[in-house]
Amino acid sequence: MGTTRSVRSVEIVAPVERVFAFLAAPESMMSLMGSELGEVATAADGAVTRYEWNASFRLLPFDVHGVQTRLEHVPNRRIVESASTGPTTIWELEQAGESTCLTMTEVISSRLPLVNKVIEFIGTQGKGLAHKQDEILEEIKERVEA
Repeated sequence: MGTTRSVRSVEIVAPVERVFAFLAAPESMMSLMGSELGEVATAADGAVTRYEWNASFRLLPFDVHGVQTRLEHVPNRRIVESASTGPTTIWELEQAGESTCLTMTEVISSRLPLVNKVIEFIGTQGKGLAHKQDEILEEIKERVEA
């Protein structure tokens, strides 16, 4: 099995609770990704467990429908989500004085390493995981600090 992994971080001048609230809300994340949010499922405590989305990618001639499954939800510390389209995203937060250190890890695993490259190419619109992650983290930073 082949695995592609990329880890990127950013420091956000905001309390960890505010950053976590942004990440935990499918509405804000789908807005950030330019995707349309579909049905959202929650646990008894209100934590999101699963949500659907639709997106257009300029590299594909059709819309993509996906499902994010929240595998782990540790308030103010960590969120792990698996996408039906392939990648698993791990968000880790750590308070750093007046700021929050946000680390984003993306993992793509498949039986064939070439499939990882195709998923990465389409999912990042040809930019590569690290570049796309840097863009996402900077956008989160701008929105949360605003």
